[in-house]
Amino acid sequence: YIYDVVKAVKYLIRSIAILHRDIKPENILLTEDNRIKLCDFGSANLIVPDHARDSYVGTAPYMAHKEVVKTHDQSLDLWCIGILTYELLTGSTPDIEKNIQYPDYISRPAEDLMKKILVK
Repeated sequence: YIYDVVKAVKYLIRSIAILHRDIKPENILLTEDNRIKLCDFGSANLIVPDHARDSYVGTAPYMAHKEVVKTHDQSLDLWCIGILTYELLTGSTPDIEKNIQYPDYISRPAEDLMKKILVK
């Protein structure tokens, strides 16, 4: 499902210049044929080049900290995807205030992906 979320976010960013900014399980619908659909665009923003935004919205455990993401670009949604991946694999969101702990049962490729995304 993460691959489908990435494809949906890629479409939003590249095709219609929108940041979702609130990617979390509650905002992902599953169709009868097991495809995902993103919903709840209440926090979404248009991507406007050279226009800085200073609003930080979304759901706290999924939000990138200001020091993590200094600009409003695709890295906001990418951070959410990293948190979502962690939650789907472990059942909870990581404690990003501390060093993120990866349980032993998480595969090396999945852990490597999350470590590349969830960089402070």
